[in-house]
Amino acid sequence: EIERLRAKIASDLHDDVGSSLWSINLLSRMLGQHGTLQPDERHDVAEINRIAVQTSNSIRDIIWLINPAFDSVQELVLRMKDSTATTLRGTVVQFNSEGVEMSAKLPQNTRQNILLLFKEALTNIAKHSKATEVRLSISETPKEWVFDICDNGVGFDSEALNSGNGLKNMRRRAEDLKGSLTLTTRPGGGTRIVLSVAKTQRRSFFGLV
Repeated sequence: EIERLRAKIASDLHDDVGSSLWSINLLSRMLGQHGTLQPDERHDVAEINRIAVQTSNSIRDIIWLINPAFDSVQELVLRMKDSTATTLRGTVVQFNSEGVEMSAKLPQNTRQNILLLFKEALTNIAKHSKATEVRLSISETPKEWVFDICDNGVGFDSEALNSGNGLKNMRRRAEDLKGSLTLTTRPGGGTRIVLSVAKTQRRSFFGLV
C-alpha cells in the first residue's frame, strides 16, 4: 500500500507540477527572445526561467526519491552517472561498478543521503579542484557498500579541510547513514573521498530512518 502511494505521488508530481514548470520554462525562454523587452524586463524574464529550471531539477530529484521503481542500486548508479555528466563536463571521468549487485534494494533515506553526498563531492571537484581526471567506483563487501571518489586536482590544506561547509555536510550525511567517511588530501596531491555504508539499514514509512 505504501509503495502504491509512493508511485501515485511520484506520478502526480511528474504529470502536474513537472508539466507546469516545463511550460513556465518554455514560455519564459520564448518571451526572453522578444525584441521589445527593456533590459530590466529581460533580466526579470531570465530570472523566471532560471528559477523554473532549478525547481524542475529539484522536482526530478524528489520524484526519483519517492518512486519505488528507483529503489535499486542500479537506479542509484544511473542517477550518479547522470549527475557526473552534468557537473564534470570537460573532465575525464572513469566510473567503475563491476561486480556490484545492481538489483539490490536501498531504503529511500539511504539513497537520498548517498546521492546528495555524492553531488556535494562532485560540486567541490568542479568548483575547487581544477582536476582533469576523476575516478569513481562503487564496490561491495558482504556487509557494506563502498563509494570511492578520487581526483587529480590541487587538493586541500588542513585549514580548508576543517572549515568548509561542503565537507561538514558530507560528514553529517555519513553520520545519518551510520557509515564512515574518509577524506585523504594534500596540496597538489589530489583528493580522495571514501564512503562506507552498512547494507542493513532500518526502514520505516516511505523508507525513512
